[in-house]
Amino acid sequence: MMNVNIMKLIIDPIESRKETFAHKMARLWNYKEKTLALINASSNFAFEMKENKTERVLRLSHQTERSLGIIQAELDFILYLDSQKIPVAKPIPSNNGKTVEQLETEHGTFNGVVFEKIQGDYVGLEDMEEWQLKDWGKMMARMHNLSLKYKAHPERRRRFFNEDIDHWKKWIPASESRFIKKIDELKLWVNKLAENKNQFGLIHYDMSYDNFIWKGKEFSIIDFDDSAYYPFEADIAFALDDIRSMKNGVGERILGVFIEGYLSKRKLRDTWKQEIEQFLILEDFLKYARMRRAYDKVQTESLLPWSKKMSSKHMKWFEDVVIELDAYL
Repeated sequence: MMNVNIMKLIIDPIESRKETFAHKMARLWNYKEKTLALINASSNFAFEMKENKTERVLRLSHQTERSLGIIQAELDFILYLDSQKIPVAKPIPSNNGKTVEQLETEHGTFNGVVFEKIQGDYVGLEDMEEWQLKDWGKMMARMHNLSLKYKAHPERRRRFFNEDIDHWKKWIPASESRFIKKIDELKLWVNKLAENKNQFGLIHYDMSYDNFIWKGKEFSIIDFDDSAYYPFEADIAFALDDIRSMKNGVGERILGVFIEGYLSKRKLRDTWKQEIEQFLILEDFLKYARMRRAYDKVQTESLLPWSKKMSSKHMKWFEDVVIELDAYL
């Protein structure tokens, strides 16, 4: 999740029905006026819009959230996967022929990318049929096989796991040094796993069910915004995070079918299940760090009703998650 102060720069004007930086960015493509609509705000802003008569998705992020080089490295990977017949949402060049446009504002630089809008449906995790779960696993395995062959641009690349972990860890206060110590232990464990170069590469990082768009028996994959270099088991763990809350063996069944599909395309370590469990623990600590950053230097008295409601919910989450993280120690 992005810092709430950055979030307010876009959503507060939208709540007040004023023009935002997003409108200015959209005009760098053939944006049809009055078609811009916010659909998501998390680590970035996502808007639906029309370019002439074609539906597109504009993704807007602040330079402090994603640098120009990091975004370009993401798009490099997407275009590589597209060249290998992986169904992805491709970036659309602007009127200036750029896949990433930058907008200078009094609040810093915003980066904008416009993607194809994939037509189709989202399918809930518990609603996925067995063949869909298997195809999901097969697709991830295919992408991991391709990742092993991928050569990043010599002047830009996505973060490696150690850089990614350190990037987020620094937002945990010194008073919670017990959490920092645990993260450092997990980082050393990941470093050991990463020595096996056949099980390591650039992963989607958030290849969960809600980043698949289905059209009949076919699907496309969206949102590579979190992609980073990790052992491949991390990709499985982060994609299937939601199965932990499922009861009556539903999560175990989903995992089993997914893994069956995955193993039909590539091998995993014999200890893959233990690794997935450990990566989920690491992700819980990193989620906490991200949320700490989201509320850094946020003045709650200046929040509008939408953000007050959100922050109230998150403050309760902070209380609960500390108890959960302590249980891992």
